[in-house]
Amino acid sequence: MIKNIMKKTVITGTLLSLLMSNSYIVPIKAASEVEKVISLGNVSYTIQGNEETKTCTITNITMAKEENELVIPETIDGMAVNKITGTKKANDAYRNVFGLRAEYNADVYDNAADWGLYAPAKEGTESNEEDDLNTDALTKIVVPDTVKELGEFTFAGLENVEEIQLSEQLNKVGIYSFLACPDLTTINIPKGWTKGVEKITYGRKWKSFSIDKNNTSYQLKKGLLLSKDGKKLYAAVTNNEKTLKIPKGVEKMISNQYIEKAWRGNLMMPVKVKSGYERYGKITLPASMKSIAGQIFTMDKNCEITIAKGNKTLAKQKNCIYNKKTGRLLVAKVNKKGVLKIASKVKVLGAKTSVIGGDVKKIIVPKTVKKLKKDCFVFPMKGNEISIFLKGKNPPKAEVATFRGVIGNVYVPVAKKKVYKKWMKKVAGFLHDVQSKEKKTDKMITIAQLDPSV
Repeated sequence: MIKNIMKKTVITGTLLSLLMSNSYIVPIKAASEVEKVISLGNVSYTIQGNEETKTCTITNITMAKEENELVIPETIDGMAVNKITGTKKANDAYRNVFGLRAEYNADVYDNAADWGLYAPAKEGTESNEEDDLNTDALTKIVVPDTVKELGEFTFAGLENVEEIQLSEQLNKVGIYSFLACPDLTTINIPKGWTKGVEKITYGRKWKSFSIDKNNTSYQLKKGLLLSKDGKKLYAAVTNNEKTLKIPKGVEKMISNQYIEKAWRGNLMMPVKVKSGYERYGKITLPASMKSIAGQIFTMDKNCEITIAKGNKTLAKQKNCIYNKKTGRLLVAKVNKKGVLKIASKVKVLGAKTSVIGGDVKKIIVPKTVKKLKKDCFVFPMKGNEISIFLKGKNPPKAEVATFRGVIGNVYVPVAKKKVYKKWMKKVAGFLHDVQSKEKKTDKMITIAQLDPSV
């Protein structure tokens, strides 16, 4: 008995020493885990399965010929399909489940071509843009009810797909699963999909967008995607009116952070954010509204936004909507000349301010603004350049990255040039001042010409 224990101790210690050694690396893979390619009719499925649990993940689908509809089977080789996903291998871009490669382009975001989605090169060829994955005719995909998860980029780049019928058991959807599917207009949201539904709503004209009545997170009301309690507005989905009156009870407008992040891309080169609310000529915010997240209302067209009487948090002065309690600017309208004049009741400028009416060429910051937060000048810009006029006699409090992303001139009162120059050195951060000659205009003088690319 003692010998057996000692043997086991020695063996265990030896294994532990080997496993802890840097020179002994053993990839552990259960014997029950398998990877297979299974052909079913004209379609081949690459699966990673577990023969003990009898479940598998589809990592690639190959179609031998063009089909209008693809019905993915519930079981493959005796294993239930519980996940479908795109893939990412070392030193490679993401690929959707059909092998279409996704290369990110920060300048544009509207369709598959803009995202550089294309087929992988066939062996022995240099070009990969003409290869055919036989997905051009595909207009409908049926996901089996056994599927609980869609991974990242699963169906991204399927330009002609109009309808995807999702599994009733689906409860997790990876980022960009439906990216660059411009014709996708019909989808069902099952009861289990309770996070991230808003990610797929951007830039589409939905014909049919249904939500299971037992879904505990979302509801659809008058074409608007709302939280189940009606306090959060995620998107206008099938509401096609010219005016939008946001329902009473809505307290927050939630921005699509994934789209916003992609649009803003590299802060050194700000790009334009497109809004799902651009279809409206007039929008009314209810008295219950407390916050507007992100650049949710940024749009080229002119849109009139009003606030219902009795709102205790939001207020409007001239072309600006701001938070009454903090004084932070939330939404501002630029004039036809590209001038954005901040209203006098605004006290704080922060990142992700919505700008209505197009590109900003000039921004006038009044003396009432006392605080500048980082990235507060990241706006849609004409030619990526902007002139910033700081009207205060004393510099406002500012964070180090206040001017991050700015390409253009900073003007201050002539009499306060020295004070502002000293201030600028502290807040400009890593930006380079390339000003060769001072410019004057209307008792204002440039203290810096910023260019982050230098």
